[in-house]
Amino acid sequence: MLLGENHIASVLDCSYMDGVSDKFSTSSEDGTIRLWDANDYSVYARCLAATPAHPTCTVFTDEIIISGWSDGKVRSFRVDTQDLLWTVDNAHKGGVTSLDLSYNFKFFATGGNDGEVRVWEIRTRELITHLKEHTSKVTKVEILPDDLTLYSAA
Repeated sequence: MLLGENHIASVLDCSYMDGVSDKFSTSSEDGTIRLWDANDYSVYARCLAATPAHPTCTVFTDEIIISGWSDGKVRSFRVDTQDLLWTVDNAHKGGVTSLDLSYNFKFFATGGNDGEVRVWEIRTRELITHLKEHTSKVTKVEILPDDLTLYSAA
């Protein structure tokens, strides 16, 4: 019987699903992403990619997890089976540092160590736009509920 579970290295990110306060995700240098139920602090999903890289940021819904990684890739997993769905190679040089999902679930935005912000279409994983306004690491990207406005910070 498993009484508790935890990461075995530093936690780099913690995120909540919009409008839901009893589920959250953590990303760790141990190479795992965990989805937690805050009612009893149990883990209901655990994702791991076969890579020496580690997840740096995560967003999730009831069906998918989208995660940014230290190797510059974006990876998506199924929540129910934790299987890898798709990968965007070379999303950012030096690693993905921030990630946000649009409210209509049609696109996502990423920020990177390279100071760049990129917006991607989820269905095709094609790059929609590329913004190079920052001179240092992007620490936060956020898509507003209108799905037209994107904020970034560095």
